[in-house]
Amino acid sequence: MTRLTQRVRRLEGRSGTTPPRPWELGGWERLSEADQLREMERYVAAYPDSPLARQVCAMTALSDVELEACIATLKAQEGAPS
Repeated sequence: MTRLTQRVRRLEGRSGTTPPRPWELGGWERLSEADQLREMERYVAAYPDSPLARQVCAMTALSDVELEACIATLKAQEGAPS
């Protein structure tokens, strides 16, 4: 049964039909940052082929310099007028 579950999750991730992401469920904003991080980690572990899991893996592979550049870009975009 575990193999079937893993295969279904992998196929769901590829087709984009995964369950709602953790923050799309009720009560996300009431969780502490640590609990939110744990929920994200559970989701990524459960759906390793999902787009979110791929993004998380890509972010964790960034060097410190690349990560700082991404943060600077995001901060610049926040400050830019819409």
